Amino acid sequence: MNEKEQIRIAIRALRDALPALEAKLAKLEAAEAATTRTQDCAIKGRRYAFSARWCEQHKRYETQHAK
Repeated sequence: MNEKEQIRIAIRALRDALPALEAKLAKLEAAEAATTRTQDCAIKGRRYAFSARWCEQHKRYETQHAK
């Protein structure tokens, strides 16, 4: 098998794998979007993307330590 044929086989394998990888990426991005939202951070004074769980913990902390 020469180098040119090996490259063709590798490209074919990548093309075959691409739809499955794209589907996996879409699933991961959807899961991330479902658990992440943009929040105003009172401590830093800017907008950040935080996980929903972190936001709730942060709000509780701010409430408990508000002056």
